[in-house]
Amino acid sequence: MPNRGHSNVNYIDMLITLDYLLTQTDEKHPAYVSRMCEYAHEKYNLTYTGGNKGDQVKRQRFSSCLAFLKKVYDDYPGSLPFTLKESKGGKYYIEDKYGLDEEELVKLLSTIKNDKYISNNDSEKMINKLLEVFTNSNIAPQYKQKIEEQSRGIKKVNPLARRRLAIVQQALTEERVIRVKTTRYLNRIHLKEKELYCRVYAIKDFNGKPYAILIGIKDGCVICDAIENIDIIENSSYEDFERDLNQEFVDNNPNKVHIYANLEELVNKTTIPVSYNFIRVSFSITSDHLVMIKNSFDSFFSKNLPFVEDGDKYAVKDLCVNKDAFISWLLSDPIGDAKTCILDLLDNVEPESLYRFVGLYYLSKLDKYKEYIGVKDIKTPLNKREHIKK
Repeated sequence: MPNRGHSNVNYIDMLITLDYLLTQTDEKHPAYVSRMCEYAHEKYNLTYTGGNKGDQVKRQRFSSCLAFLKKVYDDYPGSLPFTLKESKGGKYYIEDKYGLDEEELVKLLSTIKNDKYISNNDSEKMINKLLEVFTNSNIAPQYKQKIEEQSRGIKKVNPLARRRLAIVQQALTEERVIRVKTTRYLNRIHLKEKELYCRVYAIKDFNGKPYAILIGIKDGCVICDAIENIDIIENSSYEDFERDLNQEFVDNNPNKVHIYANLEELVNKTTIPVSYNFIRVSFSITSDHLVMIKNSFDSFFSKNLPFVEDGDKYAVKDLCVNKDAFISWLLSDPIGDAKTCILDLLDNVEPESLYRFVGLYYLSKLDKYKEYIGVKDIKTPLNKREHIKK
């Protein structure tokens, strides 16, 4: 501690007074100058022997500090970041630190506790720090109990998903390109895993999850998926300030330009679901399959399939459907040969995430019935796929 000469006595006493009021007082624990002197001795190692000659802290000086704060509080309302109150016994204490009352503070801390993107360890540290600032050691345990009572048992997002969200948010803010792995249909027969360089066009929330809309910088493809599902290759981003994403889309998607005026219209109408478990879908149909697809859709959904002529094909765009029902329809067999599903007969299905849902469905069935399948049954289609790739 600095030498307690006359020039700095008031400053040190005032700082200790404020420290004590902010960290130790509330309605049930008002400030007693004798306890303040003991606090100064315990925390700051200042001499105090009960008011004897030679003590470095004096009760009268703390009384003067308290009276000065009360005068400032009364004469200049709103000048102090807390509410200074007086108990029935004439003792002072602080309430509503920084303008937050008990209910508001509990709501704030409960929000942190129930945020699925903040880990349990991080939320605990943040809550403890905020309790130090907004409460005192006497009542902090009571606040913790109230926070626990409002805990909803939220399942926290795993660290990998939080990391991916941070990367995508940074790429959006700083206009950076990121590299992602994606599995895409090259034709109706097989899939191929590719690495794409993409710009983040937007981040939107749906059903409690953040979705990223990515634009491929080489082919202008549009990818929309929950960020936790995007396989991001870390340490591969770079700045990309001058690229015009809308022009990139126009240059690389001539078939879509005459349907959607610009990239924003495409994103708004086809990527993000419009409400819980509903999505907007688009796809095209060849003339050979139009009647079959239309009859199947009309029968399945009990409404007519809306389509328009689009060159040598027919296009369905911005159709709002229940996602689960639509996937069920995609999996249905319109021919009855136990070999073909609706998805096999459609082109340019959007959003592309529908392919993933169908793939996961077949994967789950393979796992369920694998004991009935011989090694030859598995190798034959895999070998055929490799042959097609070559």
